[in-house]
Amino acid sequence: MKSYCLDRLFFRNASIVENRPSPGIVVPEYYTFLLILDGEYIYMTGTETIRLQPGDLLCVFENRPFTLRGLHYKYLFVSFNGPNADGFLRNIGITESRFILKAVPRRIHSLMHEITKAMPTRQTENPYFFISRIAAIGEVIWQITYPLGKQKKPSYPQQMKTILEKHHYQTGVGDIADQLQVCTDTLRKACLKETGLPANEYLIHLRIERAKELLRKTSYKLSYIAQAAGYNDEKHFLKAFKKLTGKTPSEWRNTAQHS
Repeated sequence: MKSYCLDRLFFRNASIVENRPSPGIVVPEYYTFLLILDGEYIYMTGTETIRLQPGDLLCVFENRPFTLRGLHYKYLFVSFNGPNADGFLRNIGITESRFILKAVPRRIHSLMHEITKAMPTRQTENPYFFISRIAAIGEVIWQITYPLGKQKKPSYPQQMKTILEKHHYQTGVGDIADQLQVCTDTLRKACLKETGLPANEYLIHLRIERAKELLRKTSYKLSYIAQAAGYNDEKHFLKAFKKLTGKTPSEWRNTAQHS
């Protein structure tokens, strides 16, 4: 799946809605994932009518009117917007003609529930917490819309490189290898062959590049950026960043945003 900049997606709201009468025509203000939890609903537009059941996911485009009708409502929704929101949906296989997924994996429900559970907590102060879970929902949807049989299989070194990119927030190469149940030495050799860098150095490179992206395009606090880049300790992040770039994150941000 092509990676869209997460900082250009903005989390807006999430909640469980139940026992409401039919809302009639809805003009969504934001892009939304809407998961049916209970009851039976009829999705309607001016040209089509679709029956939705528990476990079905409705992917809503901003400003695209629709009607939901049913005697008993219970659904979970997560909404977002931003410059990359439309491209994000299309990249995971959602279009105006394909926006309802039937009987989606339980993983989507779990991720959406994590978001709603965190709403009244201190985690609302950390935008990356929510956006990373929206991205994870997108990954699951992508696996549904682009099944493995239709995906061009990359070479083994390319697969290992992709694994490192997806798991760069882990403590180290050994932890990634353990989690994925692959040989650490094999992972290191594949990374060196594909990138020309030792795996540990490539992980640091990925983390610092992720940090640069957030420093350049957002006003997030350094503690949030350190976490998003894969550092549990902000001091380690500051040290690694300066060693690789010759500047502190604050100095680099100031230069990048005024260049």
